[in-house]
Amino acid sequence: MRRDRLNITLWKGESFSMLVALEDENGTAISLTGATITAQCRVKATNATLFTFTTAIVSPASGGKYTISIPASTTSGLTPQKGLVYDVRISFAGGDVKYWLGGDVELYDTVTA
Repeated sequence: MRRDRLNITLWKGESFSMLVALEDENGTAISLTGATITAQCRVKATNATLFTFTTAIVSPASGGKYTISIPASTTSGLTPQKGLVYDVRISFAGGDVKYWLGGDVELYDTVTA
């Protein structure tokens, strides 16, 4: 299994969603049956949680796909800033825990109402 780094960009007042497909080194889907997925964005300097992403495993769970998202109603209340990070924590049914994906978060302001 391989850990990936992917930086993401969020715009204030905009919805965000990302589909992730987990595969082993042979390109075979890694089953998420019975797994729990959580994801947070934190301020790097203080480690304070800024927000929690909504996560969902795409059916069938054996296909190894999940989404992380944040609604516009949440991003509209955020103050654009630098120094944000996120990661995705997967707790597999057998007890293994992996932080599979993570990176920096860029949060930009918008001007059009």
